[in-house]
Amino acid sequence: MSEEATQRVDGLINVLTALGTDRDKATHTHAAWVQPLDPMTLRALYRGSKYVGRICDLPAAEATREGWTVDAEAEINDTQNERILRDWQSLELTQKLRKADAWSAAFGGAAVVLGLLDGSESQSEPTDVRRISRVLWARVLHRWQLRPVSWYSDPAADRFGEVEEYEVISYGLANAAVMTRERVHESRVLPFRGVELPAEDLASVDYWGDPRTQRVWEAVRAMGVVEQGSETAMHELRIFVLKLRLLELLEQDGDATVLRRLDLINQSKSVVNGILLDEGEDATQLTVDLSGAAAMYDRFAQSVAAAAEMPMTLLFGHAPAGLSTDDKSGTRYFYNRIRARQVDAYAPNIARAWQYLAAARGYMLDEAPLVSFNSLEQESGLVQSQRHKTEAETDYLYWQADGLEDPRGRVLQQQQDDEVV
Repeated sequence: MSEEATQRVDGLINVLTALGTDRDKATHTHAAWVQPLDPMTLRALYRGSKYVGRICDLPAAEATREGWTVDAEAEINDTQNERILRDWQSLELTQKLRKADAWSAAFGGAAVVLGLLDGSESQSEPTDVRRISRVLWARVLHRWQLRPVSWYSDPAADRFGEVEEYEVISYGLANAAVMTRERVHESRVLPFRGVELPAEDLASVDYWGDPRTQRVWEAVRAMGVVEQGSETAMHELRIFVLKLRLLELLEQDGDATVLRRLDLINQSKSVVNGILLDEGEDATQLTVDLSGAAAMYDRFAQSVAAAAEMPMTLLFGHAPAGLSTDDKSGTRYFYNRIRARQVDAYAPNIARAWQYLAAARGYMLDEAPLVSFNSLEQESGLVQSQRHKTEAETDYLYWQADGLEDPRGRVLQQQQDDEVV
């Protein structure tokens, strides 16, 4: 028995085909470090790629589409809530949270920075909620405009190891980066981070996260090749094959004679809708076979949807081929992801901003309010009517099981008694 065979006791070895040996092609496949996309490429893809733009924008749009409810228990009444809501709308916080989330997917991180008037001498000081008198502005910055510079270093602190301060980088009118050296405390920032990375890789993304664009880029690039190839095939759908006496034409006047002959053929197609041929010449038309192109397009489209973790019905506007033509399972999975994003990223930021706006109105909250999100899946009119009918029938069965009278009769009797009185 060879030495290689004695080492591989849990696999198969074939010395003739090199299976399982050091000559096996599969053994030379290794995971390689992927070069991160640079900022210019990320911005170009977000602006120019219809797929990348949709992959980044659509989840954020869905997360904010149906809104949410902020519950501050009994500390704030309806009138006070309406005042806070007007302040929220005047700052356009919903739109800015949505933009920050979309930019975090495109670039790896973004945040809404709040301008708080709380008596602090510098924006680098922690926010004193009790002294907030006004929320002046809210601005969306991506991760190249907002760089973490310090972290909580006290092991006993609740937020040990998390970002404590950011440094703002502003862009001038000439689009030249100007380091302002102004620091902002994290309590004034509503952050959205990209794909989470191990601690060893955080420095490469400025301690934010990986852009989702990075993960879908290979699939999107392959999809672009398929679409470009299909477009080229459409331009060359019909090809004319001409059989001419080239040797005789070349002997007469070289290339000029051949070009004049081709020009004459082209003119005859336009004038008489035919081709004038000489004796011994022939012309045929070949059609490119596009059978299987649709299936290939669908497979690459599914690859993009899988990389983006989005249903094809939302990403491409049509359902995938196969048994599950409505893509319900994919849509349900996508909405579950959106719900998790709402709870993890949106809820803390909404609660913090709402607490600051309440404080600016003079309504002090002992703790951050609870945020609950409305359902993303909306029922059709038919489904709603069927659900209401089922609920009514179920209630009626409960009344009968308890030996009670028909609730509809009790309501009518009560109305009659009220009229008599």
